[in-house]
Amino acid sequence: MKKKGWGRIVNMSSQMGLIADPEKSAYCASKAGLIGFSRVIALEGAQYGITCNAVCPGYADAPLGHSLIAKDAAQRGITFEQSKAEFAQQRIPTGHLVKISEIAELVAFLCLDSAASISGTPIPIDGANMAR
Repeated sequence: MKKKGWGRIVNMSSQMGLIADPEKSAYCASKAGLIGFSRVIALEGAQYGITCNAVCPGYADAPLGHSLIAKDAAQRGITFEQSKAEFAQQRIPTGHLVKISEIAELVAFLCLDSAASISGTPIPIDGANMAR
């Protein structure tokens, strides 16, 4: 990247790197550390045209979230879809889980030339959860 004078690094962090959640100290600390690491790399790479950012997804429609939703559904005797809808309505201002495709499109955008001035930034993609 240094030789070419151009590069894009996109690290996957989490909204938990920006906020705290009880009983998740190791996860929150590791994701916050990745945000700090991304900032340092952004500074070190800036003169070479290299950007580095940390994407911070919120509750996503992905296997990790699905396991929590399935457990809740089983405990409460409701369907997975019902538990998923209630989970999203209770925790996410937009009322829906973040789609994997939304995260992928954000990552792709950060790799474009037009994103050259976005660097060293934790970027939440969380259905307005961080706006509270």
